[in-house]
Amino acid sequence: MEFPKKFIGRTTEYATEKKTVCAPYFRRTFILSEETKDIALSVCGLGFYHLFINGKEITKGLLSPYISNPDHLLYYDEYDLTPHVTAGKNCIGILLGSGALNAIDGHPWDDKQLPWRSAPKVAVRAEADGKTLFEADDKFLTHDSPWYYEDMRAGERYDARKETTGWNLPDFDDSGWDKAILVDAPKGEMRKSDRVTPIRIVKERKAVEITRTRKGAFLYDFKYNTAGLFRMTLKNAAPGQKLIIKLGEWKTEGRLNQKNIKPLGDRPFQECHYICKGGDETFTPQFSYYGYRYIEVAGIKKEQAKEDLFVMLEAHTDMPRTGGFSCSMPELNDIQNAVVNSDYSNFFHYPTDCPTREKNGWTGDASVSCEQMLLNIDCAGPLKEWLTSARKGQREDGALPTIVPLLVPTRDWGYTVGAVWDSFLIVICYRVYQYTGDKEILEQNADAIAKYLEFLSKNRDERGLLTKGLSDWLQPGRPADGGDSPDEVGLSFVAKETARMAKEIFSVLGQKDRERVAETLETELFSSIKRHLIQGDTVKGDCLTSQSLGILYDAFDPEMMPAAKEKLLRLCEKYNYEYAVGMVGTKAFPLAMSKCGYDSLLIKMMTDPDKPSYTASLSRFPTALDEQLHYLGGSEKGGWYDCGWKSMPVNGKNGTLRQFYLFLCSCLYRLFHGKPIVHSLNHHFFGEPSHYFYTRILGLKVNPDLTDPNRVDVEPIFVKELDHAEGYHKTPEGKMSVRWERKEGKVNVTVRAEGKVHGYLILPGGQKEKIKTGKNAYSV
Repeated sequence: MEFPKKFIGRTTEYATEKKTVCAPYFRRTFILSEETKDIALSVCGLGFYHLFINGKEITKGLLSPYISNPDHLLYYDEYDLTPHVTAGKNCIGILLGSGALNAIDGHPWDDKQLPWRSAPKVAVRAEADGKTLFEADDKFLTHDSPWYYEDMRAGERYDARKETTGWNLPDFDDSGWDKAILVDAPKGEMRKSDRVTPIRIVKERKAVEITRTRKGAFLYDFKYNTAGLFRMTLKNAAPGQKLIIKLGEWKTEGRLNQKNIKPLGDRPFQECHYICKGGDETFTPQFSYYGYRYIEVAGIKKEQAKEDLFVMLEAHTDMPRTGGFSCSMPELNDIQNAVVNSDYSNFFHYPTDCPTREKNGWTGDASVSCEQMLLNIDCAGPLKEWLTSARKGQREDGALPTIVPLLVPTRDWGYTVGAVWDSFLIVICYRVYQYTGDKEILEQNADAIAKYLEFLSKNRDERGLLTKGLSDWLQPGRPADGGDSPDEVGLSFVAKETARMAKEIFSVLGQKDRERVAETLETELFSSIKRHLIQGDTVKGDCLTSQSLGILYDAFDPEMMPAAKEKLLRLCEKYNYEYAVGMVGTKAFPLAMSKCGYDSLLIKMMTDPDKPSYTASLSRFPTALDEQLHYLGGSEKGGWYDCGWKSMPVNGKNGTLRQFYLFLCSCLYRLFHGKPIVHSLNHHFFGEPSHYFYTRILGLKVNPDLTDPNRVDVEPIFVKELDHAEGYHKTPEGKMSVRWERKEGKVNVTVRAEGKVHGYLILPGGQKEKIKTGKNAYSV
């Protein structure tokens, strides 16, 4: 059917920081004859909508239709209404929220400057037996809903006294309602959302602990930091009783502390207000979602603080698991579980940075996490759809946006963060094709990739290197953008690898001219890297990230590689065996360590509870990955990794002037603030250990030659710290499972191939066996 073209609204007035505007209801009745066989509806409700037919909600998922830049794309859904209507009088009801049309609160990027800000609006078109039945017009009636404020980041405010029973039923008395008004359509291109995977509630969790704070509020602790909604069920409420409900990840001194997620000072954030009508009532947010472990509620009596007052509704884009890993070492299992939780927590239509303060599609985060996500969850489809917004955001010169969809005011910085972030377009295309064989994603993005490579090539300096942008973001013990690896190292290595992937993409597509362009760029970048960044057995920067990049991508001359590997080991010692890598190093370091045969040391560094590591972080803030690996100890108050004068080497040397400066900054912060630094506690981009678990400990190598996604070779590493390890990965048409365990001086390996999956088992020493369908057992 045709997509809807006409938009209506209740008003043209939209909410501001100083004035709230109610979320609107819309309704329209229509008559169907006995002869009507099929009725279909298309709807584009912006920002978010809920659709009701004869009182029953049939919305396809949470936060429908999608989150997009309305100047770029307008998503619409289609529904078959035939099962939901009857001959005679029927009613369509729509509830609208602002979504990305006017998300002004709780966001640090000056959203009030966005050019598309407007009140909620909706386009509707209905067809009966292929003929137009109605479209959005002034025959729709509209009224204020009980939501007197809603913002997809900051929260919602609801006055139950203003509920209108039966508003979406055919025989409701709507004589007091207003006519809808025709409003301007947004600029974006209409796009059917048939490839959008819905967001669903996947699990309900009860609070594990309920305590009363010193100020009389009640704190509900679910002992699990994730993302979603909540359901409130209040008994014996008094008319006009007002609840203030705050959600967050962190508590201090027995109270919820939102300072790590609040972007705008004291303005309410991740906070819902609920005014009671009286009696027993229930409430679930409809236009927002939350990252949280704790709910703090004020405004209730002690006897109302029941165990079931709040239920955590865990939600995310509906993606089944594609893999799993477990082993005999609890610390590694904790890391794996936290990675998967953070992946899901940060997937609401597309991958975000965090489910709290920003909820933005930061591209660098997705680029780094892409492969481990594909190993863990079936995210290929949502990633593919996300790239539609990326292509819309690409500039004519080929530059790519740092945030997709581009939901922030356009500024030059958003296109100049550099090759590490920009790599997402090519990396995601390459990895989705590798893991699924979906050639369409390559075809859809080939032009954008070619444009970007031209942009990348032009931005090299006179040495042929990339120098502008962010690189090893968030190395422990360093300022966010001040990692020890020079920017030109991470940017140039990532650009070189991106060009290699582009070359492979164009080869698959048979686009020879573009393939040659990508190959030339890769060759030139690699030559410049070797000429200007390699100094004997060391990569410029003399740190873990730099050295790992050189080893992983074979930048050293063959005769120097043994010395380079030994240098990496010495650098681990110089860094006091701390996990001292940032965003670039988080992917390169574990793979380089494994390539050198240092797997045991790597696992020790991942799990050391007394130094910056995954285990140290999870011991303080369990169940999800935090944004940084700074934290030490176990205090609920949080902490900082001390940038002490001699705590870490800078460029291989202790006690440098720069290190003293960092030490001084740390002391001054303590002196004037007296409180620890805690950042987001649910980020996914440090999730690379999961990829290491699959591809090294289990040895699952999916589609190694980029010809068949159902080929999975198995080349496990029997690290001495583990007694056993097991896991699986699902391919498009099969499943490969692996288990190995030590027993009586041997390692027994069991491989099970299901469906059309096939491959080879490669054991230490070079033994190679073809894997047969079914169970394969070996002993080493």
